[in-house]
Amino acid sequence: MLKMLNILFLYSDTEASSFYRCFLPAYTLQRLNLANVIYSNNPTQEDLEWANVIVFCRYLNIKSFELIKQLQPKGKKFVFDLEDDLFNPPPTTVSYFNYTTKVKDRIRRFLDLVNAITVTTLYLANEYKQYNSNVCVLPNCYDPLHHIPHEIHKSNKDKIVICWQGSRSHHEDLKILLPSLASIMHQYKDRVIFKTFGY
Repeated sequence: MLKMLNILFLYSDTEASSFYRCFLPAYTLQRLNLANVIYSNNPTQEDLEWANVIVFCRYLNIKSFELIKQLQPKGKKFVFDLEDDLFNPPPTTVSYFNYTTKVKDRIRRFLDLVNAITVTTLYLANEYKQYNSNVCVLPNCYDPLHHIPHEIHKSNKDKIVICWQGSRSHHEDLKILLPSLASIMHQYKDRVIFKTFGY
């Protein structure tokens, strides 16, 4: 019988991205009994020694380089998970001005050090293959077991409720939907409720 992997997921924040790219995959691996999992934003030395695989989920700082330098000689494997093109961020991205030449050089060095890169789309896979040949596409997913259905409010039973989640960096993405939203609004008029949430 194969021994299960011990996977340590390192995350830098608890935003929606970390939920879908870190917490949900970690929980699912554990729930399906496919791996032993720990997730942390401040791992102990014991966590690091325990892990066979360490996944960096938007977790890139000076400590990341130190971890690889310390643990790669011990046979640990490292994965960097990305959902954005860090070398060509759109100007609408909240952190656009943080991506200086120095930061991009550090990202390139890090991509070269890790054993694998996981991304959300084929487009990103093609972009990152020039920095690391081991790139895998792991699309974002939705697990209904993580969402408890709420009873539909009586006043909304005949309504069409459309929800949009995202930060201001998703403004351009929302524009793509405008023709479809206009069509729905035209067809269903005052039955449509459009809700947004994010930051």
